[in-house]
Amino acid sequence: MQVVFPAVLDGVVCDGTSCACRDAVAAGAVLAGGAAKRRRTKGDTGDAALPAVEIEAALVAGSRHLAAGGAVADPSVVEAALAGRTGLRAGYADLPVFAWTAGATVELSFRSICPRVQAALAAADEATALANADGGWRQPLHVFRHAGGLDTLRLTSRSKLSLQDYLELREITLDLIGDPTSPPLARLARLAALTAVVVDERKLPAQIPPLTGRIFLAFRGFLEGRVASAPVEQMAAFAADLHMFWGDAAGLSRTQLPELLNALGGDWREAVHARLVDHEKDLAPAFEGWLSMRLLAVPIDRDTTLQRAWAELFEAWALSLRYAAAIAEVLDEAVNPTIMVAALALAEHFVSTSAQPLPSFSVPGDLHERGPRMADLDMTLESIC
Repeated sequence: MQVVFPAVLDGVVCDGTSCACRDAVAAGAVLAGGAAKRRRTKGDTGDAALPAVEIEAALVAGSRHLAAGGAVADPSVVEAALAGRTGLRAGYADLPVFAWTAGATVELSFRSICPRVQAALAAADEATALANADGGWRQPLHVFRHAGGLDTLRLTSRSKLSLQDYLELREITLDLIGDPTSPPLARLARLAALTAVVVDERKLPAQIPPLTGRIFLAFRGFLEGRVASAPVEQMAAFAADLHMFWGDAAGLSRTQLPELLNALGGDWREAVHARLVDHEKDLAPAFEGWLSMRLLAVPIDRDTTLQRAWAELFEAWALSLRYAAAIAEVLDEAVNPTIMVAALALAEHFVSTSAQPLPSFSVPGDLHERGPRMADLDMTLESIC
C-alpha cells in the first residue's frame, strides 16, 4: 500500500502526554456527548464518518471550553462520550493525521492547529516535496473509505471533477506553489488564475493560463481587499480561544491577548510593512509548507467542494497576514517562521469554523487588451501595503 503525504510532516506524532490537542479534543468530545447528531458525508453509508470534520469541531469547542476555565475531561468520561461515534473516536486516536483512500493510494492530511505540525512547518526547507511510503505510515491509522470509491470530487455544487483530473490538477498546483523563481504573491496569483479557469470551464484546462500583468494586478487587488476586510474582533476572540495551540511557541502570553485585539484593529498596512515585508524570503518555506499541505488535502478532508476549498485557502492566506503582523506588533519583533505558521493555522481554522460566504477570484475580462509588463510590477508583499 502506498501512502502519500507532505514530506516535511514525515513522522509528526501528537502524543497524549505533552500535546495540547488531546485535552482540547477530549473536552470537545464530552461537550458533544454521545447522543449528538453525527455529520453525514456525501456517499457515506453510515458505517463511518469523515473524522476530520468532527474532530475539528471538537478541537475548537474543547479549546474554547478550556480557555473559559473549564475542567480537563476525565478519561473515563471521554471514553463514554466517544462510544459509538466512529468518526470522533478515529480522529481522537489519530491526531493530527487523517487518512482516506484515493484510488490505489492512501492520502494523509494534517491539522495545522496541532503544535507539532506547526513546529515541523516552521522548520521546513523543502516544503513542497511529497513523500511516498510504500510500507505505509508509521503509526496505526483509521482510513476513511468513501462508499463506492472516490471516482469523482465535487468541483462546485453542480459539477464534478474526475479523480484522475483532480490528481493531475493537484500536481500542477503543487508545482506552482513550489516554484522558487517567483515570489509567494506571484505563485498565489498563478494558482488563483488556474483555479478560476477550472471553476469557470468546469474542467481541467488544456494548458495552464499564463500569469499576465492584468491577472496579477486583479489578484493583488482581490487579496488586498480580503486583508482589509478582516473581521478583527472575531479573529482576536478566536486567537484567544485557541491560545493553547500557538501562544507558547510564538512567545505571546495570555496576559498579552488584549493587546492582540488592538494590534489587529490598527493600521494593518503599516504593521505588515514594518514586521513582515523585509522578511518575506525567510518566510517563503513556511508559506510553501502550509500551502502544499492544504493543496494535498482539499477538498476531501473538509468534505466540501473544490471551489469552496480554494476560496477558503485564499481567505486564510489573506487573514494570516493580519494575524502575523499583529502578533509581531504585540511582541515588538519581526515575523519569523514560527509566528507565520501560527498565523496561518489560526487563519485556516478561523475561516473553516466561521463557515461564512466567501468571494472567489475571477480572471478579469478583456485579456486581449494591452496590460502592464510583468517586469514593471512589484510582486512583493510590500505592494499590498
